[in-house]
Amino acid sequence: MRIVPTLLFLLFAVTIASASVFAQGETTEERPGGDETRAGDDATEGDSAAAAEVGAAEIAQLIEQLGDERYAVREYAQTRLMEIGAASFEALSDALEHDDLEVANRARYLLGTIEFNWTSDEDPKEIRQMLENFADTGEAQRLQIVDDGLAGQGRDAELRALCRIVRYDRSSRVSKRAALALILQLYPSETIARQRRDFVLKQLGPTRRNAAQWCRAFFASEATKERMASSLQALAQAEQDLLSGDPEQTSAEIAARLCYVVADQLARWEETEAAEALAQRAFDLELTGFEIDRLSFLASLQERGRFEWAEREFRRLATQRTGSEMVDLRALELLANMLHDQRRLDEAVETVRLLIERIRKQGSGPQERALELLRRRMSGQLHYFMALQAAQAGDVEKEADELRIAGRAAGRMTGNPDILIAQYRLPERIATQKRQVENQVRNRIVLYRNQIGQAEENTRIAAFACNQFAWLVGNTLGEVDVQLADEAIEASLKSLEYSPYSYAYTDTLARCYYARGDLENAIKFQNQALALNPYSGLLQDQLKFFESKLAERQSGDE
Repeated sequence: MRIVPTLLFLLFAVTIASASVFAQGETTEERPGGDETRAGDDATEGDSAAAAEVGAAEIAQLIEQLGDERYAVREYAQTRLMEIGAASFEALSDALEHDDLEVANRARYLLGTIEFNWTSDEDPKEIRQMLENFADTGEAQRLQIVDDGLAGQGRDAELRALCRIVRYDRSSRVSKRAALALILQLYPSETIARQRRDFVLKQLGPTRRNAAQWCRAFFASEATKERMASSLQALAQAEQDLLSGDPEQTSAEIAARLCYVVADQLARWEETEAAEALAQRAFDLELTGFEIDRLSFLASLQERGRFEWAEREFRRLATQRTGSEMVDLRALELLANMLHDQRRLDEAVETVRLLIERIRKQGSGPQERALELLRRRMSGQLHYFMALQAAQAGDVEKEADELRIAGRAAGRMTGNPDILIAQYRLPERIATQKRQVENQVRNRIVLYRNQIGQAEENTRIAAFACNQFAWLVGNTLGEVDVQLADEAIEASLKSLEYSPYSYAYTDTLARCYYARGDLENAIKFQNQALALNPYSGLLQDQLKFFESKLAERQSGDE
């Protein structure tokens, strides 16, 4: 399956490269969350021997000594706490609210000196690179790493990294966003085994930071539905109260996301009235400023079947303006793709028309080239959607004309192979340039192979290239070339090694098995894709197609 939020992925890669720009303007002494109750003996496995042996009572005594009348005692206590390191993190965080200003100031200083092992030797290279200077990176960039670098993959390496951030990031806001990332990818999916949640809880350890408490509340296995519903609603209300009383510890964005996630669970329990009320409260929160990561979160609402909530948010972004025209335009793009997935093709066409018209009204400026590339791609998308409209109406000639226009509009851009796939599938009597289309498919295959080879050291980019290759082959030449189909299956499996819970990559694998003639595996993996994203109309249609083909084969064998 072609990945819809490609722009978000590419934007993240660009942003990571410029991390130092974000870091320059931000302090490294952000308060880690005075609203939270913490355990003083919470330390990572990599802490020093001194940290491992120290007890909570000693740490508490040392913190009190930070305010001793004797200078030598204050200095000794500070030096000793620096030696203890991470084990004193939560107690020092509590000390930020100490009545003695000397204690509070020294605690703030000490929090800035604590060093954590944000990576381990077993982490993949791209995660080590991503987190290499994490402690010295500003909050905005750390949030970007959480949402677009670590969220949504489901591998042990990403889960471990997110748990470290939940436990030890100096900012309560970043800690909470990491917790939300964990919750979104592990709860309440029945496809992801219970052991994945147990793995996360073990990584979180005994920490009592609020973000970790959120995870425990969502992952509770023994609680009744009524108890969990009450507990989750209390969490959402507490965060909204915190937003009013101590906004440094949270943000409207965090409070809104938590409300939506809780509302989603209430809806699954058929608590419709409570769910809609909470979703409305999330929508009503006044967001000050805007983060590009919000687009990926809204896409996750879509994947959870909350189309009305996601559409309402997308339309607000597109109409009220965020201060970033590219963000507004991408909101329209994601809305159009969502409408297409929900078989609302006429509305998708009108949304793309609006997007293109907005681009045309933009004057020259620093984003002129990016806007032109977006205009070209969306022009291709517009005519591709119009080709689908023609196909629904049975007008094959118009379908072919629209696809030719779509191909010319998109030019040599490689992000969307669906236009080329649709051209390849045109009937022989219509596709007068069939050989030319086949040559274009072969050229694109070579291009994707090269991208896979060039990205071997970055598994995230390599997985994306593998999926593009497999999707194109599985929908075209793989149906007539067994060797090529096998290569596509191998590439698709490789992409799933990186992101084992990707419904899009799993959908691609199913299509590759179909091209190979293995309908049983095609249906098996399409069902797995639907288990990961049960609300996708396109995935549902693909499963029906595979099942009809298997029924035809079985009927012919009788």
